[in-house]
Amino acid sequence: MDQNKYKWASSMLLFLIFIGMFTWRFMHISSFARSWDIVDFALALNRFDLLAMQPHFPGYPYFIFAGTVVHQWISDPVQSLVILNVLMTLLSAIPIYLLARRTLTRQKSLVAVLFVLSFSYITLISVEPMSEGAAIAVLWWYLWSINFSLSNKSFLISLMPLLLFSILMGIRLSYLVFGIGILLFWWMKLKRQDYTMKWFGLQVCFFVFFQSIWVLGLVVSEGSLSGFIKLALSFTTGHFSDWGGTYDVSNDSLATRVFQLLFYNLYWTGFSGQSIILSVIMFVLLIVFLVVIIQNKQKKLSHYSMILIVMLISYLFWALFAQNLDKPRHISPLVGPMVLLMIQFLLKNLKSKMVLIFIFIFMASQFIHGAFIIKNYAKEEPAVYQLSNYLSQQDDDFIVYTWEETRVFQYLKVDYAHQRVFTYDYFLQEINRTPYKQIWITEQVLLGFEQQVGDLSKHVTPIKTFYSDPLFDPVYHQITLYKWE
Repeated sequence: MDQNKYKWASSMLLFLIFIGMFTWRFMHISSFARSWDIVDFALALNRFDLLAMQPHFPGYPYFIFAGTVVHQWISDPVQSLVILNVLMTLLSAIPIYLLARRTLTRQKSLVAVLFVLSFSYITLISVEPMSEGAAIAVLWWYLWSINFSLSNKSFLISLMPLLLFSILMGIRLSYLVFGIGILLFWWMKLKRQDYTMKWFGLQVCFFVFFQSIWVLGLVVSEGSLSGFIKLALSFTTGHFSDWGGTYDVSNDSLATRVFQLLFYNLYWTGFSGQSIILSVIMFVLLIVFLVVIIQNKQKKLSHYSMILIVMLISYLFWALFAQNLDKPRHISPLVGPMVLLMIQFLLKNLKSKMVLIFIFIFMASQFIHGAFIIKNYAKEEPAVYQLSNYLSQQDDDFIVYTWEETRVFQYLKVDYAHQRVFTYDYFLQEINRTPYKQIWITEQVLLGFEQQVGDLSKHVTPIKTFYSDPLFDPVYHQITLYKWE
């Protein structure tokens, strides 16, 4: 087989693997509303109402709008959001390929695309009915637009990063820190004297205009600016004062938080999909990467690479100090760009066939692990669903006090009594005037109470514990139901 035929055949094989990967994702679409946030998103497809937390603030208007469009053909709102995320992840292969082509051949760029999208945790994010999947897809387009605009002097093209960043903010506001890329983009353009201060002034005006589109839309939906501001303050106050202000994530030491972010969230979950085999292979790959970097340290970084590295480091600090580390999905936007930088560098600077074989083994392992994750995510019942089914089968007169589980119970329209509760004093007032024969509470409620008043073990008897995969349900993968004595 000559060289051209070999390249064509290998490219076709890579393309078929890519098609197979996404076909598998479309074949396994989950319908479980596993968490509070998922219920918020799902309910918003039928009625957008920030006051009713459909979804919760800041509204994610572009994500909900796109989900509503898909919902016209798919009746299940959760499945509509999953299909939207899979479609957007599929389209993100285009900017990933274009970014890889900066330094690689067509064939190696295809390998880079498959390598990035094969990561099992990125695969999981793409099939969850959350805004992260869509946001990461738009993030890829945003990164590509910065790279493309840096090498082009057209004013219209220079507006692309501003527009795409606005769309990104309308999907996932917590990705705000990636806006540093626009500041650096402006600085480099002015430093190279590609444009004048007049150009910079127009850029700022367009930046404000693009952001105002989705912000003003939300203001109009709430009726007034003052109403919108009150709603925002109400949400942020409640969102960061769980258990009546007694819970403070800063109680963890900085060393503990750094360890959880870098090892558990980023390496063990993001890079390895909580697989021992993948974590070992990834460790070897990182060692090879570091060795190659040391051998090529004299090479100068491009302007785009410097912007990307600053954005990633900035988001790393943002995730450390401003995000909930109990939810590894908050580091998901770091995984893909980091992986792309690594595989680009390796494919460009390594000629060893053994290393290439090792890369393909790792990629195949990620494919297989990701396929099992997708299948299990769609099939296995979340712990909160198991709890709901158990409660539905009980004949006794009871009420169950919960924390975030109540939101899922509301979505499932259960026929038993349940109530969300935060403070111990309020709970005592409620049970003293409640006629129910049995009082049940969930583990999250008990933990919250004990943070307020100390040990309460003598007041509770464990009834049953429900389990699901911690990769799917990082906070509610284990729910114990207690009887209050």
